[in-house]
Amino acid sequence: MTDRHLTEEEIAIYAEAFKSGAKKKVPKHIRNHVKECNRCAEEVVAVEQAISQLDENNSSRSKSRKLTAVFWVPVAAGVTLLIGIGGYLLFYNQPDTSPVESREPVAAVDTISSGEKKPAADTFKMQDQKQETEKQEAREPSEVSSPSLQDKNLLAEAYKPHPALENLSSRFEKGEMRGSRFEIEVDNLIKVNARDTIVLRWKNPAEKELSLEVLDNQGNKVEEKTTTKETVRLKDDFDKGLYYWKLVDSDFNLLFCGKLRVE
Repeated sequence: MTDRHLTEEEIAIYAEAFKSGAKKKVPKHIRNHVKECNRCAEEVVAVEQAISQLDENNSSRSKSRKLTAVFWVPVAAGVTLLIGIGGYLLFYNQPDTSPVESREPVAAVDTISSGEKKPAADTFKMQDQKQETEKQEAREPSEVSSPSLQDKNLLAEAYKPHPALENLSSRFEKGEMRGSRFEIEVDNLIKVNARDTIVLRWKNPAEKELSLEVLDNQGNKVEEKTTTKETVRLKDDFDKGLYYWKLVDSDFNLLFCGKLRVE
């Protein structure tokens, strides 16, 4: 296909030949160009429709058949309606030997006499919007499930051990750092359900001042208490996840490090 488009006269010639079923008489280079060029195909359709409309309004059909292609050049020059891809498919897919069938797919008509326009482009636009809506509806189930997957990933992160605190807790669990004069009366790993009351116990007969810290698995402090008692009740609104707790005396000696798993 050449870079230039058909002239108004060439478009008029093709349109009149198409209307009369004599496309084979049109020069081959014009026919080939129309098959490959949407714009020229659209203009040919528009001109052919204009010819047909004027023929219907003409009292003498025989008179309209005698008009030459030159008469339709101004019509072709003034046509601005774009029929859309339908015009391209019309000329590209239909055989030259069946002029009657080739006119059937033309869905849009520019009614010049009444001024009414029904562009095929609007039809294709509506079809595209419908297809996009159907695709959106088809995607909705997976999109709905995405937050659930995201929640699972976040929950997994909440139980990921903190390397340093995990190592420290493990050493107390094995008895490597537990002082012989200080006894903890709870397990190294305490498992509770969310919103359950968490109670920590130890032996402190001398009522020494002790500091308790609770940290999340990122090492962030979430609760802190000071007590001289042997029992401490923690808050009951922990989020699900892994936590660590430390018990320190007034001389800043670490007495114990344990774990809390809130499920």
